[in-house]
Amino acid sequence: MHKLTEDDEYHDVNHILHTDNWYTSIEMCLLCTGRKIDTIGTVKVNRKGLPRDGIFPKTGAGKQPKGSVKCMLNPGEDVFFTAWQDNKPVHMLSTIKPRLQRIMRKSATLGWKKAEMPSHSLIPAYNFGMGGTDRMDQLNSYYKFTHKGIRWTMRLFTHFLGVSVVNANILYNASNPDSRMNAHQFFDETITALADLEKNYNWDDLDEKLAENPVLPVVNEPAPLAQEEGDDPAHPPVVRFKAKGKSYNRYRMTNFEIEGDRLEGVHVPIIVSNDKRRKCVFHPKTKSRYLCEQCDVALCLTKCGEESCWFKFHHMETWTEK
Repeated sequence: MHKLTEDDEYHDVNHILHTDNWYTSIEMCLLCTGRKIDTIGTVKVNRKGLPRDGIFPKTGAGKQPKGSVKCMLNPGEDVFFTAWQDNKPVHMLSTIKPRLQRIMRKSATLGWKKAEMPSHSLIPAYNFGMGGTDRMDQLNSYYKFTHKGIRWTMRLFTHFLGVSVVNANILYNASNPDSRMNAHQFFDETITALADLEKNYNWDDLDEKLAENPVLPVVNEPAPLAQEEGDDPAHPPVVRFKAKGKSYNRYRMTNFEIEGDRLEGVHVPIIVSNDKRRKCVFHPKTKSRYLCEQCDVALCLTKCGEESCWFKFHHMETWTEK
């Protein structure tokens, strides 16, 4: 804000600067006051220097009734802090002295009919000066289609795409007063036009159209694997388990009926750090620090003798899971 207002042509010419709560602070108001620029803007309640007794809480016992107004002046700074209770609390900073007035608002107590309620003069002045920026954010929030993603550019693209649709809806309603559309209708029409869809599409002709011009290429099923001579299809060979990176489910779902690498050679346990622990072959809810270097599996060593997972895995040809 310092750089935006440092040009001399903006000083002492009765300009009024309107800002939202991202930029507004007491320091910014004092800076503009020194350059003879008046300011009006909403402010975050966690800014430094704001009077704590003038803040309206959103919820709780201190929540104010709708239409409550409070104004405070920082001594010696000529910065006015105002709080007004609408549907939510609205806090503002201004170098222009506010005055009390009444505005029209819908009220639930009157059956959502418009009625007068207390307010202050900074509210209509702020709405006029912002040029519909907050109104645009409100309209864009109704039908957001932003999605979480790794890249921030996609979120930026979808935001401005929504802004462009909202602007197009406003321009359409302004040029076609007899056929106005709300946001939901306009979004639906925009998607239908961009996707080149027909509202009254005859789905009975879908098979014929796909046969003439298929949307997706036809993928043939892969050919069955050729069996080697002597293989019995009813009893396929058991997969060897020396491959790394396999989860415990591969071991637990198999009854080891054929000797493999797990029954041969020297199996030495290695101890890993806590952050590299892995699930035990026989206890999926337990992580073990002891790994078999040759088989690359995690096994428990807490039990001794034939009951240990290490003995069961490396010495028993078969077992039945309980």
